Amino acid sequence: MCGASFAGGTFFDDGGQPLCETHYHERRGSLCHECRQPISGRCVTAIGRKFHPEHFRCSYCNRQLTKGTFKEVDRRPFCHKCYDNTYALT
Repeated sequence: MCGASFAGGTFFDDGGQPLCETHYHERRGSLCHECRQPISGRCVTAIGRKFHPEHFRCSYCNRQLTKGTFKEVDRRPFCHKCYDNTYALT
């Protein structure tokens, strides 16, 4: 798919087709939405996307968020403080 060399002997099998790690995870939907790197450990699934926990952050202040502690606007996560300051009705 990308022409990556498997010189080290490591590749991922997808239905008989050898793939590099990135393309394997891309096909499986297990790339972090933020950094585009494979997720092999803990994962946050929110707003229809997957993230490494450390990459799931407020779109305004960049504070790390934990699942269930955010607000969403246009598929972007916000901490409660930034959401209230930006979008709350006055």
